[in-house]
Amino acid sequence: MMFEQSDFLIRRAAAGEAAALSALALRSKAHWGYDEPFLESVRPLLTFTEADLAGSPVYVLTVDGEALGVYRLSGAPPEGELDDLWLDPSLIGLGYGRRLFAHALRTAQELGFESLLIEGDPNAEGFYIAMGASRIGTRPRAYLGCRVGEAGSERRAVHLDSDARVRRPIALSPSPPAYVR
Repeated sequence: MMFEQSDFLIRRAAAGEAAALSALALRSKAHWGYDEPFLESVRPLLTFTEADLAGSPVYVLTVDGEALGVYRLSGAPPEGELDDLWLDPSLIGLGYGRRLFAHALRTAQELGFESLLIEGDPNAEGFYIAMGASRIGTRPRAYLGCRVGEAGSERRAVHLDSDARVRRPIALSPSPPAYVR
């Protein structure tokens, strides 16, 4: 499926879209070859609720009216987090992720964030680094059916300020010790 760059719109998520956005996040995660037991174990982390849509800045990228990308911000200025950024696999590599990420940065600036922490799938690390982020560490995750240290159990942490200049990392709480921002 090919799309022209001019055929997209990024808008605030609307009530009633939580299930569709959750399915999008799961499709995007599945693109990286994770097996069904792993995907089922992370489903709760990929699920949007109607409360999420109402209480957080959640934005949707649509192509011809179909939701094919989504991101969610959280935190309290000046420090924020990019909790989610998911793109339908049919759009990966076509520039839509860059546009969605640029929109997320503009939104973060408007909300008063000076920096964003991004805990992402290891497969997304290259994208975030290409967008100006810097790897600052990893945080092990033990999901159902996946022990710490196995493939898929690690999330990469990258950090960037809202105008894509890397800031000096500062220590998080002592637990986990290898994770900084």
